[in-house]
Amino acid sequence: MTRVVPDKRVEFVVIGMGRGAFDIEIIGDTVRFTAELEIGTDIPIIGQLFDLIFSLVFRRRIEAMRQHMSEEGHNLKAILEKNSPIG
Repeated sequence: MTRVVPDKRVEFVVIGMGRGAFDIEIIGDTVRFTAELEIGTDIPIIGQLFDLIFSLVFRRRIEAMRQHMSEEGHNLKAILEKNSPIG
């Protein structure tokens, strides 16, 4: 975890892979939960080339991960909307 704003946002880094965040926004009687994920490196010049090659070589795996993250988001939404504890 790199930054935590209680009841609002959690930011994190996965070393060697990228970074991400979870945002929680209360809107009236509802809550908007947003997950962000950035995959790639911050190395100047070489990082962009590496990211391009990586995205071309692993295109199918990246798409599978996007699909998985979407499904997990829907599952988490269903769990939270049921007001049931996880586990």
